[in-house]
Amino acid sequence: MIKEMSFEDLLKRNELALVVLGCDEPFFEWESGINNLLIQNGVTSDFCPEIWSLTTTGGRNDLVFMLPENFDVQKFILWKQVFGKKESTVDNVVVEKDFVLSLEDYKVKYADHHDFILGVKQGTS
Repeated sequence: MIKEMSFEDLLKRNELALVVLGCDEPFFEWESGINNLLIQNGVTSDFCPEIWSLTTTGGRNDLVFMLPENFDVQKFILWKQVFGKKESTVDNVVVEKDFVLSLEDYKVKYADHHDFILGVKQGTS
């Protein structure tokens, strides 16, 4: 079952995890699909034990997959390089952007999508 988590709570987590950006519902399809891809590509032999959803201030849903202890770091890095990129065209230029990130990269690169700057929630005293 996928539960909601705030970005503030996510900042407190230090587990190894991957984050998939822009996941529309139904979330169970993402849960099944990502878990199956990780297993088929030898990244892990088990399903991710916890999956959390986060909603950005702009309304985008991101899913956090806590990785099982038996995952293979090298295979994960290769899998993320192949699967975790998305191409789009901006002003007739093809741009490649990560849409699968490690939890640590997500905390840094997407904090402002949750109104956080340098680990501090904006608009609070």
